[in-house]
Amino acid sequence: MQINLTQTWYPIQKQIFDSPHRFIVVAAGRRGGKTYGAIQWLVREALRSKKDAMNWWISGSYRQANIALRYFFMLYPKHKYPIVKKYFKAEHRIVLINDAIIEFKTSEKPENLEGESLQNVVLDECGIILRDERLYYQTLRPMLSDSLGRMVAIGTPKNCDLFKKFFGWGKNPDMPDWISFHFPSYVGGLSKYPEEIAALKRMLPSHIYNQEIEAQFITDGSVFRNVDEVVNGVEENIDTTNYYVAGIDLAKYRDYTVISIGYKNKCVYIEKLPHSDFSLQIERIRQITKEWNLSEIFVDRTGIGDPVVEAMQELELPIEPIYFDYHTKINVLNNLILLFERRAVQVVYNKELINELKSFEFSLTSKGLIKMDGKDGSDHVTSIALLFWGLRNRLEGALVEAFGKRDSQDFPGIAASNKLRRYFTK
Repeated sequence: MQINLTQTWYPIQKQIFDSPHRFIVVAAGRRGGKTYGAIQWLVREALRSKKDAMNWWISGSYRQANIALRYFFMLYPKHKYPIVKKYFKAEHRIVLINDAIIEFKTSEKPENLEGESLQNVVLDECGIILRDERLYYQTLRPMLSDSLGRMVAIGTPKNCDLFKKFFGWGKNPDMPDWISFHFPSYVGGLSKYPEEIAALKRMLPSHIYNQEIEAQFITDGSVFRNVDEVVNGVEENIDTTNYYVAGIDLAKYRDYTVISIGYKNKCVYIEKLPHSDFSLQIERIRQITKEWNLSEIFVDRTGIGDPVVEAMQELELPIEPIYFDYHTKINVLNNLILLFERRAVQVVYNKELINELKSFEFSLTSKGLIKMDGKDGSDHVTSIALLFWGLRNRLEGALVEAFGKRDSQDFPGIAASNKLRRYFTK
């Protein structure tokens, strides 16, 4: 049976998916085209398979598996490629005209996948699904043995030891069955939009850009750049024509309450309150609010801060409480990191702040999440992070959450092109 398929691949995709190696590893950037390429590889190899050969696509969730299934029907419409003999929608199973089978699975319970002999398999988003190493060692690898089946492992690098190990195996000349490819976003799907790549490089903190766009396996490291250049300002006299905003990190147990005040792109005043009764601290905050004619006060109200915030609200202070869940805290800190990288702000000189900034580091948890904290504390850093988060709509180059929970349209005053939202918002 002769079947002619038109494969729409970028040059690097052709190099990857024409590789004869049994195990192909692809560390790829976001929106680079890894899913489109891998779908075409799976279809081609399935059509080359014998009757009843089983070929799987494995994603982390049914939503992601449905995306791959949708790509299949986009790439192979019936009027152009009548390669589908039967389609079982409920089972996510496609029977091709050569009677080979493609099924779209999830990795949520690896033990439920056992039992088949696989001819070909694609592992999607390996930086996530391979965190449960049972998926490969106990489930999939034995299923590829009797068939001498092939595997393509694609994903954006995360903190996943096994995916990183896969990538190393593909670079090891002593493992000839394996090959690895590095596939940044700008050599694939985003190669047509160099202005978007440039915008993302300006917009995203470097550790996020390196992981999500450059497709690098990032490691732990320091967070803030240009500290001495940014934290070198002087205190200014109060100017009643300015729109002043404050960021407050409330004391939690052993640390201190820190207040930062600024306007536009400047932090012009920092005060650390001594350990004292919260009623005294609230009174001092009330005094500062009146002295500076503060328009807004951004404060973390999680944990012990909640009753303090309520007390300040009862005094009719202009409080803007922020709940610091994981995503919100990372976004607030990433905004500050980006502003420091771009030297877009100026902060009054403060030795304790400098020490905290220089000791601030990021690390990756076992689940691939970024964790940031300072060895010398974080009171001052959190305070100015809240300040500039509050001022973000008045700042050029503040963080647009391309990879966060919200779309960039949630931040009026920050320019973000429609192309960016199209390619980076799900």
